[in-house]
Amino acid sequence: MFNKKILLAVDGSANSMRAAEYVASMLKMCPEIKVTIIYVIPQYLPDFKSSEKTTDTVQELADKAVNFAKKILASETENINTVIKKGSVAKEITDFAKKEGFNLIVMGSRGLTAVEGITLGSISHEVLTLTQIPILFVK
Repeated sequence: MFNKKILLAVDGSANSMRAAEYVASMLKMCPEIKVTIIYVIPQYLPDFKSSEKTTDTVQELADKAVNFAKKILASETENINTVIKKGSVAKEITDFAKKEGFNLIVMGSRGLTAVEGITLGSISHEVLTLTQIPILFVK
């Protein structure tokens, strides 16, 4: 039996987009699942210009990550909510998941700040330690 309310945490990384694809596959089997996409802008980052060949601000990068994930899910459902928060990433994810009564958190095993060779990213590990809600990590 599938969970009925899923929180998909994204950061724009390849793993988080694969997590969105996995949630889309779950929606094929159980279209009544309600999905909320969350992106948390880290509290310690000022609004800066990306170092890539772009002039995107942190907010624009957040919007792009959320919209890309939403596009992946849109082929399976219109029942998608999005949330962008600012703060301690793991704490914001877990507090929001608990407050809103999510049955499952889905996220990439490592995000944009991952260091090669580490099995589980620091944010993923922190989410794991902060919540009692089941978590599905996607690699």
